[in-house]
Amino acid sequence: LFGMTDYSAANAAVITFTEAFRHELTASGKDGISVTCICPYHMDTSMFKSFKSKFPRLLPTLKPSKVADRTLRAVVNKETIVVIPCFLSIIIGLKWYVPLICTALCGSRSIMHTLEHVRML
Repeated sequence: LFGMTDYSAANAAVITFTEAFRHELTASGKDGISVTCICPYHMDTSMFKSFKSKFPRLLPTLKPSKVADRTLRAVVNKETIVVIPCFLSIIIGLKWYVPLICTALCGSRSIMHTLEHVRML
């Protein structure tokens, strides 16, 4: 995301770390330990106070209590990765295959500059 390189990189690192750690625990025979990665959309916290959703009806600001409830349920059920709201997991999956489209959907200000160099056949 434009202007959030460090934040985006940290999020990617957390997802990759939890996946690797989960596999390491399994390979080590540590079956009683589970790892859950929680990926919420923006929440009503001071960190996101100036953030405005591009699609507020589709992607409203999340209440921290709702994210906490979903996190607890995920840990109890030993879920591996939880994206909140869940339909965003489709975009995360697509991001690996269609980065320009996902960047556009996320509202990057630099998307038009990126598309200048792409020729449609």
